Amino acid sequence: MLATNVDLSEARQDQKRTAILNAENTFEAVAREWHDQMKEGCSHKHALSRWHRLELDIIPEIGHRPIANITARHVLDALRKIEKRGAYEVARRARQICGQVFRYAVITDRAERNPVIDLQGALKPVR
Repeated sequence: MLATNVDLSEARQDQKRTAILNAENTFEAVAREWHDQMKEGCSHKHALSRWHRLELDIIPEIGHRPIANITARHVLDALRKIEKRGAYEVARRARQICGQVFRYAVITDRAERNPVIDLQGALKPVR
């Protein structure tokens, strides 16, 4: 860094800022914010159902990750665990909810893109 005239203290401060932003913008944090925004427009039962689905299956798998760093593969791995239980409809709905959370993250400038779009057709069909 010294050879390229990069200020070491400035580079460390940038790393620290990035780490703080990542910690504040985990999938779980963004999902909570999204849920708080969206629950106003639906029934209490529906809002609880959406949150329960995230809390039970998705947050344990990817909730700790910075949302900007989550790939389609991370989401697919979480959804495959749901499918292994034979809960194909639950997996489909969880994918849908994840897509909404990522769309919110893009809109609020915390993610560049929605990786769930890449999962179109990746899940087993609902019978």
